[in-house]
Amino acid sequence: MGPAIHCRWGRRMDIETPVLVVGGGMAGMSIAAFLCHQGIRPVLVERHQGPSRLPRARTINARTMKLYRTMGLEGVIRARPSVYAEWPGMARTDTVSGEEKFRPRAGEYTPPDVSPVTWGPINQDELERVLCDYARENGADIRFGTELVSYDAGDAGVTARLRERATGVEHVVRAAYLVAADGPRSRIRERLGIGFRDFRGIGTVCHYANVFFRADLTEATRGRPIGLWFLERPKPGTVLMPRDTKGTWVLMLPFSPESGGDLSDADCVDGVRAATGLDDAEIELLSDVPGEPRRIRTWELAARIADGYGRGRVFLVGDAAHVMPPTGAFGANLSVQDGHNLAWKLALVLNGRAGPDLLATYEAERRPVAEFTLDQALRHLRESTGMGEGGDGTVDELEVIFGYTYPSAASSQVAPAALHPRAASGLPGTRAPHIELTRAGRTISTLDLCTGRFVLMAGGDGQGWCDAFRRSAQRLSLPLDAHSDGDVEKGYGIEAAGAVLIRPDGFVAWRSPQRADDADAVAHGVLTGLLHP
Repeated sequence: MGPAIHCRWGRRMDIETPVLVVGGGMAGMSIAAFLCHQGIRPVLVERHQGPSRLPRARTINARTMKLYRTMGLEGVIRARPSVYAEWPGMARTDTVSGEEKFRPRAGEYTPPDVSPVTWGPINQDELERVLCDYARENGADIRFGTELVSYDAGDAGVTARLRERATGVEHVVRAAYLVAADGPRSRIRERLGIGFRDFRGIGTVCHYANVFFRADLTEATRGRPIGLWFLERPKPGTVLMPRDTKGTWVLMLPFSPESGGDLSDADCVDGVRAATGLDDAEIELLSDVPGEPRRIRTWELAARIADGYGRGRVFLVGDAAHVMPPTGAFGANLSVQDGHNLAWKLALVLNGRAGPDLLATYEAERRPVAEFTLDQALRHLRESTGMGEGGDGTVDELEVIFGYTYPSAASSQVAPAALHPRAASGLPGTRAPHIELTRAGRTISTLDLCTGRFVLMAGGDGQGWCDAFRRSAQRLSLPLDAHSDGDVEKGYGIEAAGAVLIRPDGFVAWRSPQRADDADAVAHGVLTGLLHP
């Protein structure tokens, strides 16, 4: 199908697009941007008028930052730091005014021997704007205030009916694929009949109502650089966090499902005063979405995972596929990485370079990662707040962020479910190790050579592999870069005449420790096997 039509909506339009993305949160905006980076111009619709100002995620981990860096966005993101850059601490106490009982550990440091980039503190709404700008500049058609009314998916594609909420005007979009990024209450997932099950029988841990407000809490905070407060008042499980350093805050109040989280303005003000310990504080309640009436938004702190990640031409990403506690900052980052995994595969299929069976590997690879990450998020929740039923003991956060693996048919050696990045050695199914190289007098990372296409990394005497893979890629019209460098041999587990093939997402797809007799045949077999699993 052709690219998205850029037009002034407002009258009924029939629109064709390769991919329709429903949901403009972090997961939806990320996959739209990743698709654009791969040359696919999607249509994205979001029912709200703009991003919520609630700082749901406030920092992105180094693995996610590397994906954004590939698109040239690292500098833009770092220029918009969240309050977490100045107030990185966490604390447990009865009220903000009270004495601290416990300071949970923060894990935002990334050693330079593990990754060329580190964490990026940015509020989710700011990040969504960065991604929206990038996607629009690169051909995406993004429409706020537009909702999905219905859709039909068949062998030939997806036909969706959209409605502009302000005018009621409806449009028909025909897409090759539909991506559901419509959150934990995903109507698309329900329409597909895909279950959303409690993870290990845990399900809902707590119900929360978000109160967005402005107040001077200097008397309570006393200059402490705390960006996340776990409080006992007005109820155990209460959470407070600043949106910025200028006096805007979010209070997360636990509530019973029977009440429905229906809080009056007086309830909200009383909750803030009880949580802060400032009985006479002046509180200004705010709307979290500019241009929309102020209302209390409720959500579940829960652990759930979808029974499947899609069906036919419809795929689930982000909270539509899994939800988890925010401890560890794993959930939003997992959602971004879901989108990246799916985007490069969709691009190859849409461009005719890969068969549709490649898309089945999305669920096969990403669902086990979600299960592993959910387990760790629950363990962090228990450690930080005492809530939930997670077991004791968490693995090193670097292992959660960088260490998850994918099943691989390219090696007789089975990779573990997770591998600490310092133990990575180029085994197929694992993340390609970060090794410093010298190029044109400057130091770069092997990961900087991974720019969204396949990359062949050969040893110092591996030029034969480079030539063979280039020839095969040219026959398949497949974008591929090839490099020969003796500095990668030890870290990638190859001899001087060996080579490693890295996928567009930075994971090792294949490895030959040494030279082969018929490199051309091997290269062609490897690439066709990856594109047509």
